[in-house]
Amino acid sequence: MKKYDAEKDASTVKSALGKYILADFMDGYSNLEDLIDSLENKPKYLVEDKDIDAFDRLYNYDPTKFVEIISAKWREVEACNINALLDYCGEEAEK
Repeated sequence: MKKYDAEKDASTVKSALGKYILADFMDGYSNLEDLIDSLENKPKYLVEDKDIDAFDRLYNYDPTKFVEIISAKWREVEACNINALLDYCGEEAEK
């Protein structure tokens, strides 16, 4: 039996998170734990059909990596949002 290589699935998960999942999910009402729970239990509501198999495989074969990837992307987007807000606030203060 061939050993599972998580890199391709991890790449798909990172891409999907960055392209459409986090943009929809980071609405100010949800948090990282909600996202992880949703992706573990109800991924078909958040993940496009073309990506669902990668999410399922990664979660089933390496759940720790699955959570680490989601957490890292969440924090990355969160940091970008904070930096953008700070830049905006700085620009507004200069006016």
